[in-house]
Amino acid sequence: MAQHKKRRIAVILVYFLLFAGIAWQSFALVTKFGPHGKFSQIRSYRVAVQGDVRRPGMYRVPEGTTQFEILKVAGVRPTSDLSAFNLMSAVGENGEITVNSRETAAGVRAQALAARLEFYYGDVTITGKDGRSIPTQEGLVLNQGDRVATELSSQAELSIGSFSRVDLDAFAELAFDRLSTADNGSMALDLFQKMGVCWYKIAYANKNEAYRVVMPAGSIAISGSGADFLVEIQPDQTTINCMDGQLGVERTGGVESINLIAGQSATLYYDGRPIQVAKLAPDMSATERFSQITQQKKSVSSRGQPLNFLFCSTPAVFFAISVQLEKGIIYTIDIPPRLLVEQFTQGIYTLDEAFLYGGPALVNSILEHILNIRLTRYAQFTRDDILKTADILGGINATLDPKSSAQLKMNAGVQRLTSQNLAAYLSPARSSAEEVEARERQVLGSLIQGMRDKTIVLTTPTTSQILALIESNFTTQEVMDFYLRISGGSSLRQNHVNLPVHEQRVKGRLVYEIWTSAGRSSRRIEI
Repeated sequence: MAQHKKRRIAVILVYFLLFAGIAWQSFALVTKFGPHGKFSQIRSYRVAVQGDVRRPGMYRVPEGTTQFEILKVAGVRPTSDLSAFNLMSAVGENGEITVNSRETAAGVRAQALAARLEFYYGDVTITGKDGRSIPTQEGLVLNQGDRVATELSSQAELSIGSFSRVDLDAFAELAFDRLSTADNGSMALDLFQKMGVCWYKIAYANKNEAYRVVMPAGSIAISGSGADFLVEIQPDQTTINCMDGQLGVERTGGVESINLIAGQSATLYYDGRPIQVAKLAPDMSATERFSQITQQKKSVSSRGQPLNFLFCSTPAVFFAISVQLEKGIIYTIDIPPRLLVEQFTQGIYTLDEAFLYGGPALVNSILEHILNIRLTRYAQFTRDDILKTADILGGINATLDPKSSAQLKMNAGVQRLTSQNLAAYLSPARSSAEEVEARERQVLGSLIQGMRDKTIVLTTPTTSQILALIESNFTTQEVMDFYLRISGGSSLRQNHVNLPVHEQRVKGRLVYEIWTSAGRSSRRIEI
């Protein structure tokens, strides 16, 4: 009996030690890998979110969570009305957030389809509708009535709208007959190809867009979601080669029309013969014909074509980064999250609201209008993303002021902070909202600075790990190319630019309006 009792005590003791070990190991794991490390001992609140959101319900959030952060998790709909919210303010304990509905969906105001000269080589002439010559330069915005012509051994690439492209071969001429936005929001574009060879890659961004190519003998309507085709105009005929998609081909005057599908070629004769449809010849490759402009563009890009992208840590920090290697400079444009953007949008008041409605892609679209630069990429971090990135990189540099150095019990000045130290450094529960915003801005800026001076060493595996954490449309190879281009360049200067804004308070909210030397302005700002 005594032996049985001893055995029972021994079993209980073994289980106790086992569970104690598991509990200790769990505590160690949470301490080491939790989102806020050993500084996670902060209060948490229960907050109810209801109304016009994608995921209504009860949420438990850490102290210091902003209305922006909880609405991002709950999911904003296009019809969500955010006008009553101060998105940068923190939610309270047992708070209740009710999102009302709006009658019209939020979005970007209908804009005329933007057409730009993206790249060219050789002799390219651009003429306005009044007959005056326009200086040829990459990035030039083309307007209704403008005409682009290429000379011998020349090619040009144009972008239209969000996704479409037109390439002009030697001795081609293209005019913008119609480039407009109708009152009902539909966007139309008529391109008049007068001569030569043009390659069209048309992709509709939405159902309200309509493209048409006009030729001397007829016109082409692009059906479905878009098409990939080549048009060659000769003295006695026009040939249309359809590589992808579907085209509606109509002879001038509407006397004859056909539907052309992928893999077919149509010839319009000027002597009145019917439209002849044939199988597309295997050697009719548009990519091969325009391979030289692709190679030229790649060569120029590798030598220093500007790379512009959005780099942000929501909800507080938005940077537009412009890397201009030919000038030997990296511009970091600091943009306030409460920037007024209503002049460019429908139902969206500030930039942080725009992020909730449409994410970084919508923010990019708005900032392109404001800054007059193309923002083709984005990288968006949350506070936890920054902490996990610090673990991957072995720490991130930050400049500690007296208050933060006292909080962390570290010397003031530049210090390399691990995720645990960064958690305290960026904790809303330990600092004011303004201090946290300034610290996040500094940490995010130090990532770019660290890549430039090689205090941050990127490898393909670490880059892949970071991209898997964050929201971004960069590829691993693109980031590595960018890193190799800017790292170790002692002549590459950094220039921090603050967007010129005027501070004002509207309906109890502190917001910022674009400000120029002439006063308030909704015009684009040149950086």
